[in-house]
Amino acid sequence: MSIINVKRKYLTPGQHQQSGQSCVAYLDSLKPHHINDLVQQRNERITTNCGAFAVVLRQRDKQLIHSNKRKNAVDVFSIVQSFSTEELSYRSNSDIDKAHEIGIATAKALNNHFHNEREWAVYTQIDGDTHCIHNHIVYMNYDSNLQALKELSWKKVLLPINENISDQYLITNKQKAVRQRTLKTAEEIIGIPSAVKRQRRHDQREQAKEYIAETVKSTVKRAKSETEFKLMLLQQNIKIQQRNSGKDESVDGIESAWRTKSGRYRKSLAFTYNNVTMRSDKFGLSTKDIVEQIQENAAITSHLPERTSMHKNSQQEQIKLTKKMPKVAQNEMAKRPQTSKALVTNSVKFINRYQLLNIKRDQATKLQNQLTEEKLTQEQRNSLLQKLNNTQSIVAELQSQISVDLTQKSIEEQENERES
Repeated sequence: MSIINVKRKYLTPGQHQQSGQSCVAYLDSLKPHHINDLVQQRNERITTNCGAFAVVLRQRDKQLIHSNKRKNAVDVFSIVQSFSTEELSYRSNSDIDKAHEIGIATAKALNNHFHNEREWAVYTQIDGDTHCIHNHIVYMNYDSNLQALKELSWKKVLLPINENISDQYLITNKQKAVRQRTLKTAEEIIGIPSAVKRQRRHDQREQAKEYIAETVKSTVKRAKSETEFKLMLLQQNIKIQQRNSGKDESVDGIESAWRTKSGRYRKSLAFTYNNVTMRSDKFGLSTKDIVEQIQENAAITSHLPERTSMHKNSQQEQIKLTKKMPKVAQNEMAKRPQTSKALVTNSVKFINRYQLLNIKRDQATKLQNQLTEEKLTQEQRNSLLQKLNNTQSIVAELQSQISVDLTQKSIEEQENERES
């Protein structure tokens, strides 16, 4: 099936390369695309419904200019109708005739569609590089009464016309196979409205942004350093965008994505996925928030006691573990030096909660100090308040869990004493 492309040629004095007259002058030129044994001229076939199309076009332009009806108007519509070399061969005169007949039928079908007689011309040519047969159909916008075509979608008009004519003229099995193969391409080029294409691109961008936000939020909870955070994102095809216009990633040892030349952290990080870029502040994370979460992860890991199985010198393992505990836990462990494996495991969980409680308390204190600053905007103040409320709720939950742990330890100790 032939592929159709439409261009609007404008009546723009002084810019002849965009005008309808320059388009027709180019088509009427005798200079060939390519010279070989079979291609000796530019136009293989020419047909019009008005005699000399260039003469009629000049007269119509003069009428349009004198009427002052419309300035810089669309002069003509230039339609390019191309055929695959598998459909029609430039070596065959009958195939060239068939291509020309298809162009004439297309121009006549346009007049039938608009219920109006307008001037048109069909130029059948052979491409210089690929030797594909193609038609140039120039179709007048203004009729003899200087009435222009109404705003319309040429793609919607030409697609059904092109399909019907292709069914009539391209009837061999080989041509039908080519038509089926090119049908999807033709629909993508011609049949899909621009609004649908824009919506599809918008949906793809939104999906990419959603993926970036979810991935970054989950990764920042696990990373223990900026380098590890960067590598974990790269494994998921997300790159942290540099901020120095494609130069070195670091300036004096400081990564430009994270920090400025002065060494201060930037307000936000920029993440790229599938040519879509999204800044971290768009999903509620500043660079400072990301760094604090990474430092918190590293602090929790560094304070975790080494988890080893109980063996013959379990008493020595218990002493090492006790030295790392806070005083409250040491007092609990001191009541019974010979402890069970379950009790040691519970003590490890207690230490983790206790360390996390101290970290969250420090964060709450910092947030309270930040709220006392006078230069904060209302949006910044609301954000800090939300973070403070979340942190305080975590502190309360940890305190409750620690209280339960202490009560459970006390009950276990009493039961062990009764058994002994």
